Amino acid sequence: MSLLNAESQHKKIDVPIYGSQFVVCKGTEKENRSFLKKELGFKPKETLLPDDYLGRLLPLRCSVTGRPIWVLLFPSGKDSELEAHTVVHELYHLTREILEYHGVEDEEAGAYLIGWLSESFL
Repeated sequence: MSLLNAESQHKKIDVPIYGSQFVVCKGTEKENRSFLKKELGFKPKETLLPDDYLGRLLPLRCSVTGRPIWVLLFPSGKDSELEAHTVVHELYHLTREILEYHGVEDEEAGAYLIGWLSESFL
């Protein structure tokens, strides 16, 4: 299912080749907070997605394994149409974070990863 067209969506996606996971949260501030608390035990003190943000990458750590879990946040609602360029922008940040965490500097690996992430998201 494409998250571009969904009004509200929360989804965990595994990245098997890197043994990593990311979470997509597209919803209202309240919906995103509820999902993160229920699914990840994360209770943020600050606003997750300020009004002037079109998207945000929030890096978290699993309290059990210490491994990173990256959260892609997008707003939903009448004034928040999610556009492809915003998704690609945030997926680029996610790609860089995953590669940096695993010590991968190869540009081609990054190109393959962002392609795979795009297919899993869109």
